[in-house]
Amino acid sequence: MHKMHFLCLHGKGTNNKVFEAQTAALRYAINSDQHHTYDFAEGALETTMEESIRDLFPATSSYYSYFDLSTPSSMVKVLRDLERFIVAEGPFDGVLAFSQGAAVAATLMAQRMKRDAAQERLRPVFKCAVFVGAAAPCDPIELEEHGRVRVLDAAVDGEVIEVPTAHIWGEQDASLYPQLLAGLCRAEGRNVYVHEGGHAIPGSQTDEALAGSVRVVKRCIAMAQYGQVPR
Repeated sequence: MHKMHFLCLHGKGTNNKVFEAQTAALRYAINSDQHHTYDFAEGALETTMEESIRDLFPATSSYYSYFDLSTPSSMVKVLRDLERFIVAEGPFDGVLAFSQGAAVAATLMAQRMKRDAAQERLRPVFKCAVFVGAAAPCDPIELEEHGRVRVLDAAVDGEVIEVPTAHIWGEQDASLYPQLLAGLCRAEGRNVYVHEGGHAIPGSQTDEALAGSVRVVKRCIAMAQYGQVPR
């Protein structure tokens, strides 16, 4: 049983400090039996503050996004920047990502599978992935070769992520993208938990949602560590 090193990617209009706070309870609970480590990679595009955090964090701070969908080249750039970050700061065993950060992570994982599936299966960029309230992952080929944004679709693209995954979202989240991303991940390694809330990361205020989230994350990690789900 070895500890895992996670890359953490925040949501749009937040920053590393916000994401550290948002995931504090989840990370603490995940670490109850193993002391995993976490590195946070901040977006480079300064943007307006996410509305849902206005009462919790100072308006005077800077807030960031990873990309702007109206500019597909910004998604191409963040994928290249993220690969450089992983080379410099990694390797990472897993990724913990929320909303736009989850879209970036999933797009990178899909890109590597499409580029060289045999190599990615042998040495995946992440051995597991935790996606919370995920935004839409894009087709990396359309981005790179044509500069167009096309959302990946399991009906067209199949299962493009083969490592174990955990998918957490709220039943009140208006977006269908978290479910869409789950469908793009290998069924045998897919661990899903749907809580009663909205587009948020379960924390200490929501005991039941936090417990359910921790359960699927630990299952996902165990699958990555042992190749199976412990009974």
